Amino acid sequence: MGGGRMDGTLVCKNMPGMPSGEMRASMSGKFASTSYDVVSEATIDMPAMGGAQKGGKFITKTQVPGKRLGACDAPKAG
Repeated sequence: MGGGRMDGTLVCKNMPGMPSGEMRASMSGKFASTSYDVVSEATIDMPAMGGAQKGGKFITKTQVPGKRLGACDAPKAG
């Protein structure tokens, strides 16, 4: 994260409760003091779980833009 850009990757192998499989998530985008725009993609390789349950690949893609609209009216915590 720097120079107005952010990039990252996360990999989880052998997730709890699963004999095998992997999740890989990546994100990249731009940010400034009053805005951001991030694109992320997550891929999960699911193993076969037995019975009629077959394994497969699950993919999600998102884009999240945001900008500051003004002061926050919410009460401060604590």
